Amino acid sequence: MEDAVKSPPPPARSRQTVFDGEAPELRKETLHQQAYEALKRAIMGGRMRPGHAVSLRSLAAELGVSPMPVRDALNRLVTQRALELLSNRTVRVPLMTREKFQELTAVRCHLEGQLGLRATSAIPKQQISALAKKNGQMNAAAESGSVEDFLHLNFEFHFMLYEHSKSEVTLPIVESLWLQAGPFLNEHVRNRGFGISATHHEEIIAGLREGNARKVQEEVEADIRDAANSILEYALSSD
Repeated sequence: MEDAVKSPPPPARSRQTVFDGEAPELRKETLHQQAYEALKRAIMGGRMRPGHAVSLRSLAAELGVSPMPVRDALNRLVTQRALELLSNRTVRVPLMTREKFQELTAVRCHLEGQLGLRATSAIPKQQISALAKKNGQMNAAAESGSVEDFLHLNFEFHFMLYEHSKSEVTLPIVESLWLQAGPFLNEHVRNRGFGISATHHEEIIAGLREGNARKVQEEVEADIRDAANSILEYALSSD
């Protein structure tokens, strides 16, 4: 039987909220995309934690919209394997096995390393400066203890880099992998602190400034691998 990555017991579904009164206001002209982005950030930021079940109706009420855009957003996230559909129109962040997490890590290292490699020759200098600024914001979030901001900025840092790879095929796959792995990175940061990413991000930025694509690739892979190893060390079941 596969060892399961430790997760807290799922909270009771009754009266369960995701945004705790802090739901973003959605503009009518782009409700479907905004609902998707809000829920994606909720997953990545730990508002929807592993095993956490929530209903379509309650999410729509929190976001102040009709069920339709929320249903569409949830369907997208189920397709991306970030959520799983349960009975009675409820969804949850899936639980994770150690074996699956190791596979996610291996695939992420390969694909994201390639994206970093390809992006190095294409990224403009001003975007390298923007990445350095983003990394500074990450460090500030770590110092202030804001887990959600830290993780969101980490996501933005990586995808600011990856978008310059101009990959129409790999990038959506990588986003799906992030959504699957993200909640467990969240659990790790909440339990073990912010001791990840800073050094590797600085080396990625240095590699970009040097035009050293191989260095960027290696640091992207090391960033993913080191965080994953730490997660697995913390989360390894004793069963």
